Amino acid sequence: MERVLSNPDNRARDYVIINLGSIADRDGGENPFSGIFDLRFTKDFKITKTNKFTLSVDVFNFSNLLNKDWGRNFNLNTFSTQTLLFVTGFNHATKEYTYRVNENVGVQQANGTPYQIQIGARYGFLIEILIMKHLIIAITALFLAAEITAQPGKSL
Repeated sequence: MERVLSNPDNRARDYVIINLGSIADRDGGENPFSGIFDLRFTKDFKITKTNKFTLSVDVFNFSNLLNKDWGRNFNLNTFSTQTLLFVTGFNHATKEYTYRVNENVGVQQANGTPYQIQIGARYGFLIEILIMKHLIIAITALFLAAEITAQPGKSL
């Protein structure tokens, strides 16, 4: 137990000290904040009236790019490695359990992905503008045709 309590980097240390001599709450320990931030930069270049070229740069896990210790998660592994005490026996005469202390409890392992940079290019055709122009012309022609047929007796 001394090895667990003397390690200042142990995540479970403070929680164990607070709860020494009592029954600790299940899942009562807390992990500190951990965040991953992504950035995206884009720039559009107009080629023609209906076409454009877009350049993009994505930086995944930007905080890890700034500092190798940022943008990482520290997990405490699985349940079996985070159990503080393992029952090794029971003394019927004294009615007491004997325990083995897991000295690896609270030991954290860093995981997560390092930063990544992605560069992209895209050429866009603004076809919808042309389609809308043709659609407006077609609807206008339909309305004109409907208006002409609605006026009997007039000739073209």
